[in-house]
Amino acid sequence: SMSSIKQAFTFLKDPIIFQTWIYVFLSNFGANAGQADFYYNTEILKFNPSFMGITTLIGNLSGVVGILVYTKFYARTSLRKFYTITTMLQTIFALSNIILYLGINEKIGIPNKVFVCLNSVPTGFFTQICLAPINVLACRLCPKGLEATTYAILMSTLSLSTALSTQLGAVIQTYLGIAKQNYTNYWKFSIISNVVAVIVLMVMWRIKYE
Repeated sequence: SMSSIKQAFTFLKDPIIFQTWIYVFLSNFGANAGQADFYYNTEILKFNPSFMGITTLIGNLSGVVGILVYTKFYARTSLRKFYTITTMLQTIFALSNIILYLGINEKIGIPNKVFVCLNSVPTGFFTQICLAPINVLACRLCPKGLEATTYAILMSTLSLSTALSTQLGAVIQTYLGIAKQNYTNYWKFSIISNVVAVIVLMVMWRIKYE
């Protein structure tokens, strides 16, 4: 109802709660590739739908493992420290895509399909294990009686962050001249997107929500 929404926004005006809301927003913000990765895999690497489905399955299974690992071993650890460490590890693994974009893997004898399958494992794992503490934080933030409304607002915040990240990624790709049949500078985009991720992480570290 409208009264619940008003109460939720009043609740979010609290300084600590608002900073937590900003933290959640930034956790999903960056320079996303959007559909560029899909077109790179299908138009440049010539991967068929069947293989794309396999890589998605591998990533999803790895993600499930990531959630189980977090629940079993890290659920009681500091959210800030855990998120920071895992995001840094995710950034390091994400940089390995440059090897694919520059064709280095084939030069050392690793086929593109093998490399992408292997890379899907840490990608799926860290994507989900990084998201887990943010979901926990969002649940902790919800006040009694306004759980559904507040949680919906927070999830909408994540969606807004994703949309803005995709737009930022599109602007950077346009500047680099990346198009459907031109991925010459795609490795540069990978570096820039990871630098953006580190900058956002540094900003998040300064936000006090605990």
